[in-house]
Amino acid sequence: MIRRSRYTWRHRKASCHEDLPIPHQLPVGPHADLKSEPGGAPGHHVPVAAENECAHLLANAARATLHEYGLSDPEILELAEDFIAEDRGEDTVDFEGWAIHQHRAVAAGAPAV
Repeated sequence: MIRRSRYTWRHRKASCHEDLPIPHQLPVGPHADLKSEPGGAPGHHVPVAAENECAHLLANAARATLHEYGLSDPEILELAEDFIAEDRGEDTVDFEGWAIHQHRAVAAGAPAV
Protein backbone atom coordinates (compact mmCIF):
# COMPACT_ATOMS: atom_id res chain seq x y z
CA MET A 1 0.00 0.00 0.00
CA ILE A 2 1.37 3.38 -1.00
CA ARG A 3 0.87 5.98 1.68
CA ARG A 4 0.75 9.69 1.05
CA SER A 5 2.48 12.08 3.39
CA ARG A 6 0.67 14.89 5.14
CA TYR A 7 2.60 17.22 2.85
CA THR A 8 1.02 15.79 -0.31
CA TRP A 9 -1.09 18.88 -0.89
CA ARG A 10 2.10 20.94 -1.21
CA HIS A 11 3.35 18.74 -4.01
CA ARG A 12 0.50 19.19 -6.47
CA LYS A 13 2.84 20.75 -9.03
CA ALA A 14 6.35 19.53 -9.74
CA SER A 15 7.74 23.00 -9.01
CA CYS A 16 6.61 22.68 -5.39
CA HIS A 17 9.52 20.30 -4.78
CA GLU A 18 11.84 23.30 -5.05
CA ASP A 19 10.24 25.01 -2.05
CA LEU A 20 10.45 22.14 0.42
CA PRO A 21 13.42 20.25 1.80
CA ILE A 22 14.17 17.26 -0.39
CA PRO A 23 14.19 14.08 1.73
CA HIS A 24 17.47 12.91 0.21
CA GLN A 25 18.90 12.08 3.59
CA LEU A 26 16.31 9.50 4.50
CA PRO A 27 18.34 6.93 6.40
CA VAL A 28 18.59 3.34 5.34
CA GLY A 29 15.95 1.59 7.39
CA PRO A 30 16.50 -1.05 10.05
CA HIS A 31 15.01 -3.80 7.87
CA ALA A 32 17.11 -3.15 4.76
CA ASP A 33 18.95 -6.46 5.10
CA LEU A 34 15.60 -8.30 5.17
CA LYS A 35 14.14 -6.38 2.23
CA SER A 36 17.04 -6.76 -0.21
CA GLU A 37 18.94 -9.61 -1.76
CA PRO A 38 22.23 -9.89 -3.65
CA GLY A 39 22.17 -9.29 -7.37
CA GLY A 40 21.74 -6.53 -9.87
CA ALA A 41 24.21 -3.90 -10.94
CA PRO A 42 26.86 -2.67 -8.50
CA GLY A 43 25.35 -0.03 -6.23
CA HIS A 44 21.81 -1.16 -7.05
CA HIS A 45 19.81 -2.98 -4.41
CA VAL A 46 17.35 -5.66 -5.45
CA PRO A 47 14.23 -6.02 -3.31
CA VAL A 48 13.16 -9.50 -2.27
CA ALA A 49 10.23 -10.91 -4.22
CA ALA A 50 7.72 -9.92 -1.55
CA GLU A 51 8.76 -6.26 -1.86
CA ASN A 52 8.95 -6.21 -5.67
CA GLU A 53 5.28 -5.31 -6.14
CA CYS A 54 5.63 -2.43 -3.69
CA ALA A 55 8.53 -1.05 -5.73
CA HIS A 56 6.46 -1.24 -8.93
CA LEU A 57 3.48 0.46 -7.26
CA LEU A 58 5.72 3.21 -5.92
CA ALA A 59 7.30 3.74 -9.34
CA ASN A 60 3.88 3.93 -10.98
CA ALA A 61 2.57 6.41 -8.41
CA ALA A 62 5.54 8.74 -8.89
CA ARG A 63 6.02 8.28 -12.65
CA ALA A 64 4.26 11.46 -13.85
CA THR A 65 6.11 13.74 -11.45
CA LEU A 66 9.49 12.14 -12.12
CA HIS A 67 9.03 12.32 -15.89
CA GLU A 68 8.77 16.11 -15.48
CA TYR A 69 12.28 16.03 -13.99
CA GLY A 70 13.67 14.04 -16.90
CA LEU A 71 13.81 10.55 -15.38
CA SER A 72 13.12 7.63 -17.70
CA ASP A 73 10.87 4.67 -16.88
CA PRO A 74 13.77 2.23 -16.28
CA GLU A 75 15.52 4.78 -14.06
CA ILE A 76 12.33 5.37 -12.04
CA LEU A 77 11.87 1.63 -11.49
CA GLU A 78 15.52 1.14 -10.50
CA LEU A 79 15.30 4.00 -8.01
CA ALA A 80 12.03 2.64 -6.61
CA GLU A 81 13.66 -0.76 -6.13
CA ASP A 82 16.58 0.87 -4.30
CA PHE A 83 14.22 2.94 -2.14
CA ILE A 84 12.20 -0.11 -1.10
CA ALA A 85 15.17 -2.48 -0.75
CA GLU A 86 16.98 0.03 1.47
CA ASP A 87 13.84 0.33 3.65
CA ARG A 88 13.75 4.12 3.27
CA GLY A 89 9.96 4.11 3.44
CA GLU A 90 6.93 3.69 1.19
CA ASP A 91 5.71 7.28 0.96
CA THR A 92 5.31 8.53 -2.61
CA VAL A 93 6.25 12.13 -1.86
CA ASP A 94 9.37 11.10 0.04
CA PHE A 95 10.32 8.80 -2.82
CA GLU A 96 9.82 11.57 -5.40
CA GLY A 97 12.08 13.94 -3.49
CA TRP A 98 14.72 11.28 -2.92
CA ALA A 99 14.64 10.14 -6.58
CA ILE A 100 14.95 13.72 -7.85
CA HIS A 101 17.96 14.25 -5.60
CA GLN A 102 19.55 10.99 -6.78
CA HIS A 103 18.95 11.93 -10.42
CA ARG A 104 20.49 15.38 -9.94
CA ALA A 105 23.48 13.94 -8.08
CA VAL A 106 24.20 11.50 -10.89
CA ALA A 107 23.75 14.22 -13.53
CA ALA A 108 26.21 16.46 -11.66
CA GLY A 109 28.74 13.64 -11.41
CA ALA A 110 28.44 13.32 -7.64
CA PRO A 111 27.98 9.90 -6.08
CA ALA A 112 24.39 9.08 -5.26
CA VAL A 113 23.53 8.68 -1.57
